[in-house]
Amino acid sequence: QGVAHVCSTLQCRCIVIVPTNAPLAKCNAILHLYDKAEIIRVPYDEWWNIIETSDCSSIPQIGSMNHVFIHPVCDAAVIAGNSTVGMEILQDCEDVDAIFVPYGGGGLTCGIGSAVCNHDDETKKNQCAIVSCEPETAAPMALSKERGEISSFAKYYQPSFCDGCGGKAVLSPMWDLANQVIDYALSVPLSVAEAGVWTLHERNGVVAEGAGGLTVGAAMFCPAEKFGEGVKDWKKVVCVVSGRGIDRSKLFQILDKYDNMETVANGCLS
Repeated sequence: QGVAHVCSTLQCRCIVIVPTNAPLAKCNAILHLYDKAEIIRVPYDEWWNIIETSDCSSIPQIGSMNHVFIHPVCDAAVIAGNSTVGMEILQDCEDVDAIFVPYGGGGLTCGIGSAVCNHDDETKKNQCAIVSCEPETAAPMALSKERGEISSFAKYYQPSFCDGCGGKAVLSPMWDLANQVIDYALSVPLSVAEAGVWTLHERNGVVAEGAGGLTVGAAMFCPAEKFGEGVKDWKKVVCVVSGRGIDRSKLFQILDKYDNMETVANGCLS
């Protein structure tokens, strides 16, 4: 969407490559920002290969055409832009104890984590934990942090409505920085992500996609033992709600699934 906005301002050609399971809501948001944008849907494996290689020349509409490829994750300017989110959090909530961030390719998490690490208060990194959140069906960062090295999640990967985060593997250019700034890497059940989406809608009037609901659900319902002894001192937590690109049918399904907060909590514990 950011690329579409810039291309609209510059009135230049804009091609956006998305996986076939990208929600219609996200594609419509791109076209709303720039109605001349060309959206190309490709199979997930082909899309992931483009993300890993930064090479989209295999797309027939692009081929040998002169173009600038803007990587959604492994781009220093993208990470720097995301770091402003971390700076705003620290400005508005100086005494934050933990920040929960959805982890997809790592650009958002690494940007926010870098802002926390480089905050003027040298002790801030010791005070504020960065918690990455992935759906349990696509959690390569959680697996890699557990093992202490980049680990493939390809044989466990399953697509879900949390399409804005998770994946088959940790992108190698992001590993060193991600491993440095992330304190806890969570693999979150899909029922917990649904709980976050439901809570945001019913309690806050906010429509959130799966990746956005994941952080709220994780903060509310993930067992405290996942964070060790330090969690007992947490008093203020920030959850990054990353977008609202969820198909209406899935949103209605989640809203109809639960009657109240008690049934939401029971759904997470079952």
